[in-house]
Amino acid sequence: MTSLRQKVLLALFSLAFSLVILEVGLRAAGFIFLFQQEHKNRRVLEKREVCRVMCLGESTTFEQYPPYLQEALDRYDSGIKFSVIDKGLPGSNTSVILRSLERELNRYRPNIVVAMMGINDIAGKVPAETAEESLQPVSVRRLRTYKLFQWLKLQLTGVLQSKRDVSIGQLDEQLQTAISHIEGGDIEKADQLLLRVLEAYPGEPMVYYQVASCYLLENSLFARALEVLNKAMVLFPENPIIFVGMGNYYETHRQYSRAQEFYRKAIELMPEEPAILYYLSRSYTNDAQYDRTESLMQELLGVHPQSYEAHLELGWSYLYRRRYTQAEEMFRKADEVNPGCKQTYEGLYILYVLWGKDEDAESAYRNLTGGSFPSFFNNPVTKKNYRAVKDLLDSRGITFVCVPYPLLGQGVLQEMFTVKNKVVFVDNATSFRDVLKSTHYEAVFTDRFGGFFGHCTELGNRLIAENIARSIMRDVLYVTRE
Repeated sequence: MTSLRQKVLLALFSLAFSLVILEVGLRAAGFIFLFQQEHKNRRVLEKREVCRVMCLGESTTFEQYPPYLQEALDRYDSGIKFSVIDKGLPGSNTSVILRSLERELNRYRPNIVVAMMGINDIAGKVPAETAEESLQPVSVRRLRTYKLFQWLKLQLTGVLQSKRDVSIGQLDEQLQTAISHIEGGDIEKADQLLLRVLEAYPGEPMVYYQVASCYLLENSLFARALEVLNKAMVLFPENPIIFVGMGNYYETHRQYSRAQEFYRKAIELMPEEPAILYYLSRSYTNDAQYDRTESLMQELLGVHPQSYEAHLELGWSYLYRRRYTQAEEMFRKADEVNPGCKQTYEGLYILYVLWGKDEDAESAYRNLTGGSFPSFFNNPVTKKNYRAVKDLLDSRGITFVCVPYPLLGQGVLQEMFTVKNKVVFVDNATSFRDVLKSTHYEAVFTDRFGGFFGHCTELGNRLIAENIARSIMRDVLYVTRE
């Protein structure tokens, strides 16, 4: 008769095996997408086009707006032949993009370079406000509820204090260094350092969680994140933080039903922790299960009436369902609970844009961009990289077209540069505001990864393409439609 221990081990082995098979499929799919992109770009080299437009960016660029930009430029019927080159790289950042730029310029010889980039630079580069906050991985630092992670940290601290040469500060410094390597494009260095961290703390579930969170910051390291979490599942089969990590992994891959399974298991292990409920509700919202979000967050408010996350998530749930009055009420209550938070202004800004309340939208936008909130546009690394791109393009006589993310004004990019000449700035806010007034959020965006914007639908990508094409034709080539 099979023992209980054998059954448990067999179940864990089956789970790990299925996850590995899934990851192999995901990596293969990613390789196919990149291969297809390169195949399209190679055809550009063969055509000897008159005007080559190379698009730099992350997942908001890769196979997003570039195909529509080709169409938008051709519609001007200017007599100029265009070839648009898609060099978007999901999960990258401005340091990675800058590092490969000279090679790409030599290969494609573009006349114009378009860049919409920077959103991924926020990880690890903005100093933490407190020592406690600096210990939190990036995905957790966005939250205001720390009870779960404080509980785990206390357990970790007790173990570390028993080791003479180890401290929380040393661990945090190692993790921050790894994140800096990732942001700087030194992926191999980051991987080696994170592996050494795991070797130094082989019995600590919180370390496994934090290392996996670091790996999830870089697209090419997703497989390593899954490897770490799989190992942790075997070592710590009843630790809630590992199930949260698994949920984060699948939510990153937009496999929301799978993520929800892990979040629910974490809740079973630690039912009193509101932070895990928030993770689950966010997953419900991303999966358009708004009734479940509302039920879960209303239940949470019954126990924790001052929960910032519950009010915030309810606000988004109502916003998605176009119940704007209730959404405003929830965002305002969130602001009462935790005044002046970036996430609140993000919600209010997009709410008032959708609602057509222009003055309120402007007020929320000023609060959002005028404060000291961590964001890519006030990140010194991002500014430095934008300027370095400009210098390289200037040295080759290539026009630099800077594109803000949807709904961001041109000013946030203009402030990146001390010298703004020879840079074309695209208005990527006006058209989005106008369209959103007459439709709903999901008609334009597929998620909200950027706070008040996300990856675009076809409609959103066409808007970006039209805005860029208009600037290229008017401000670079001096061509206008009659």
